[in-house]
Amino acid sequence: MPSNPTFSGNDFRRLADFQHVYHSGKRNPVNLFFCRQNFFPETWVTAVSCYVYCLYSTEDGRPRYVGKASDKVSYRFRKHVADALDMTPGAVNDWIRDVWRQSHDVAFYTIQERIIPKDLNMFEQYWIDQFADLVNVVGNKAGKSDSLVAQQITAAIQQHLTLASSPDD
Repeated sequence: MPSNPTFSGNDFRRLADFQHVYHSGKRNPVNLFFCRQNFFPETWVTAVSCYVYCLYSTEDGRPRYVGKASDKVSYRFRKHVADALDMTPGAVNDWIRDVWRQSHDVAFYTIQERIIPKDLNMFEQYWIDQFADLVNVVGNKAGKSDSLVAQQITAAIQQHLTLASSPDD
């Protein structure tokens, strides 16, 4: 039989904050989410955590594939690499092989984490809709551009690539 979790002083303060927000009549869903998220210890949240991630080329840092993972993103990334090496057909595998032919690499970036499994498809579709020119979208709309949040994610990836390639002083 599993034992009851133990709580530290910080956990009780989080619970008190949650009760204050809830019982004060301020039932704002954002406040409730924030308090619930902070109340539960890290190990409880990650037990059911799913992820949305993107794949990008180290050449330009532009996300070209958005996907979901119900386990660690690194496991899902290894599956993409294995499929590309095994010559498995598919748009993403063709794109990965094209990147390799141009002497670049493919990497992943976790866009969103701590998603409950029942909401995973919804969040994956949300993130797919944010990016233009993804290889896993059939019939990309001509003239579609990345949303502001997609542009920020791309900028963060590109900044990481720039810092990673700069020589140490």
